[in-house]
Parts: sequence; structure tokens; C-alpha cells
Amino acid sequence: FLSLLSLFAITIIVGNHNSNKIVLRSKDSTNIIKYSSKSSDFKLWSPAFDEGEHIDDMYTCNGDEFSPPMEWSGAPEGTTEFMIQMTTPTVDGVTYDWTLYNIDASISSLDTNVDPGTNNNFIVGGTYPYTLYYCYNSPCSTGPGPRNYTFTLYALSASLMGFDEFANNGTYAIGPHILQFAYDRELVLDSASTYGYAVSYNNPDDNLPTKVHVNRDTICRIQQ
Repeated sequence: FLSLLSLFAITIIVGNHNSNKIVLRSKDSTNIIKYSSKSSDFKLWSPAFDEGEHIDDMYTCNGDEFSPPMEWSGAPEGTTEFMIQMTTPTVDGVTYDWTLYNIDASISSLDTNVDPGTNNNFIVGGTYPYTLYYCYNSPCSTGPGPRNYTFTLYALSASLMGFDEFANNGTYAIGPHILQFAYDRELVLDSASTYGYAVSYNNPDDNLPTKVHVNRDTICRIQQ
């Protein structure tokens, strides 16, 4: 039964992007929680790729591993800040490859290879469920063929850092936990999503050198 639920979750993410449905699967729970966008006015897109199209190697481990530029419009009234995540479906549920939050409501775009440090007040959350990295974990699948990567922007009604239990517990800053935290406290006003696909060069049948996260490993050590 649980395996059927996992398959259902993957089907929602891969097969029905236009509905802006999001699937959250917690590591310590078998529950699969579904959310959907409330408004068609809230839009997210990337100047680097068209929705459903190929994500350039610049943004994957085949290239520079830069986070792609993102733009959005139509945020709901009352938005205080934004959070963006990149996820991809797996046989076990969902992998959270990038979480960036504390993005002020006055901002409507992110630059290529956005710097969350000195020039911004953005905060990078941890990846999930594999090795914990605090950075953009670029597409780098080990299986053959293309894999979809979904970018979801959340409009929040309050700052996550305003909650003592969040600010004092790093667990909440990890992929699905930060999202669960926001929904449990009814902070999510709306969400918008877009997606693209990446093709890994890690297929053994290609007889090509194995690609690794060279840039990610350097950046993440600095940010942790």
C-alpha cells in the first residue's frame, strides 16, 4: 500500500505540473501531504529554460553547478517573505536539492548563481534525505535518461526566523521540515512552480567519465 502511495506521489509531481501541486514526504512519517496553488496570478519561471524543457549543463554537475536565475510575479497580498525549493521525485518519495529562504517580499527575482551571503540576507537550508548540504545541490542523477526538477516558490505571511523553535533548531531548516513547519503554522499564502529536466552523464553505458559535484563540495564546506 505504501509503495502505491509513493508511486502516486511521483505521478503528481511529474505528470501534473500545471496544477502547481506539491508533494511532501517526511522522513519520519509515511504520510504524503498534498498542497496546491490557490491563485493563477502567482507565477514562477526561469529565463534560463522554458517550462518542461532542458536545464542547461551550466546549472547541473555536468557544468558549473550554478543555481539558475528565477523570476516571479503576482505574489498574494500580505506576503512578508519568500522561500524557494528545488525537488525531484525518486523511488522513495521526494529529494529536496535546494532550499533558499528569508527572501524579502520586495524581491521578485534571483540572479544566476545567487549569493546568499554578504550581499543578501538569504539563508540556505539543508538538502534531504541524503548527505546534508547547505547549498544548491545541482542536478546530478546517477540513472540513465532525463529527470525532472521542480522549482517551487512559497509566499509566506511571516518570517520563519520570528519563531524561536525554528531559529534555535537547525532541524527545521532541512528540506521537508522547513516546509512542514511553514504549513503547520499556516504561513503559506500561496505557491507557484515551474520545472525542467536534466540529463545525467553518469550512465555507465555511455562509457563517459563519471560526473561529480566538484563545485558543490567546495561551496558547501564554506557554508556549513
